[in-house]
Amino acid sequence: YRARFFDYSSAHTLYRDVSCGRFIPNVDVPLLVMLSNDDPITKVELVPHADLLRNKNCVLIEANRGGHCDFFSQNSETYKRYWVDVMLAFLDTMKSEQESASP
Repeated sequence: YRARFFDYSSAHTLYRDVSCGRFIPNVDVPLLVMLSNDDPITKVELVPHADLLRNKNCVLIEANRGGHCDFFSQNSETYKRYWVDVMLAFLDTMKSEQESASP
């Protein structure tokens, strides 16, 4: 519906035109991208997977569940935001790689 409203032939062409995806080939710093297959806003098929995977600076994590703005894991009766652990592991890895590359 939105694509037609803005005079685009499809949601895919609208997304490619307005998203940051066209900048992915130029990313030259580590970038972590987390997405969820059940995201009700950003359809997973519109995410530029190939562009992300082609860029050595991009790390793509695709979860089955997570929604749009948060990623939770259920442990018994409680929920925990697991994106925090993922982000910290990513940052630790980046720091370790930087330290090992330094003279």
